[in-house]
Amino acid sequence: MLTRGPRSNDGQMIKAVSMGFSRKRIGRDGKPRYTAYYLDIRGQERSAGTFPNKKAADKAWQDEEAKVRAGKPGNPSRGKQTFEAYVMDKWLLHHLLEPGVRSNFSSHIRNHLLPFFGPMKMRDIMPEHVREWVTRTPASLLPGRGLPAAAAQPWRPAARSG
Repeated sequence: MLTRGPRSNDGQMIKAVSMGFSRKRIGRDGKPRYTAYYLDIRGQERSAGTFPNKKAADKAWQDEEAKVRAGKPGNPSRGKQTFEAYVMDKWLLHHLLEPGVRSNFSSHIRNHLLPFFGPMKMRDIMPEHVREWVTRTPASLLPGRGLPAAAAQPWRPAARSG
């Protein structure tokens, strides 16, 4: 649902997006059911579930909307995997790298990232954890110095999706 807002400094109309809503439908048993919808961080419409009454549906989309605002959007099951499982089984495998570069990345990841982030679930890695890792890591091993920049950031896609 789009609502008209004020105009920006250059005269453009600003649009505000109301993310959640509920939609009434008739269930198989002939009774009304309410499906809760919200927009994820990418603006895609997602279902927060189907409920027997509008009040429950409205609460569900509001809860999901709050998660998006808090920075916890996405598929929750993707965030349940550990950093090690994600980086070694998904992230690294899907990067086209020369064999020597892949070996170098793998070595840096195993030696410098996995000891700190390895057992953590993807959904639990927050900016403060990355800052702590940066603080503990010798400057010579930080991205751009000794550690390849791409090897230091494999959690970004998964963190955005959950």
